[in-house]
Amino acid sequence: MKRLVVTDTGPLVIFARSGRLDIVLGVAERVIVTETVRRECTANILKPGAVEIAKALGDGRLTTVADVVNPAIEKTHLDPGEKSAIAYAISLPPKDGTLLMDERRGRSVAALHGLAVIGSAGLLVVAKRLELITSVAQVLDDWEKVGYWLDSSVVKTVLSMAGEVPPSTRKNPNRP
Repeated sequence: MKRLVVTDTGPLVIFARSGRLDIVLGVAERVIVTETVRRECTANILKPGAVEIAKALGDGRLTTVADVVNPAIEKTHLDPGEKSAIAYAISLPPKDGTLLMDERRGRSVAALHGLAVIGSAGLLVVAKRLELITSVAQVLDDWEKVGYWLDSSVVKTVLSMAGEVPPSTRKNPNRP
């Protein structure tokens, strides 16, 4: 894992919301949050995770950077935070950082621009390999408790990559 992570809003919120922001901070030497992503995360301090993110920004554990405009990225149908994170990651020297993003369309756009991309679940596998966590399944359970669902195929793959047996009872009650 590269030691510089540029993060989109979604992953940052789920890690903070579940009380697991320390995982992202432990995997990376420096976690970059663009101004747009910062606003999306902290504009409403009553939203889950917002206070934790604001504290990490305030004490320097998360680094805020100015937005970078990239005309090619601006033309995409992504949300502002995704555009901002991708544009900033593109501005970095090649191979200097990893983009933390869960949204499928955003990941596709990032890949087209040659960026290294990892999702929240993939970051858990890295964290386990670095011995920052002992159980990926436990974090996924924490996420489930706060209403964050991953596709069952993603869960199965991630647990397998982490050397954990996927629980056969994991189900989203909102899906048939």
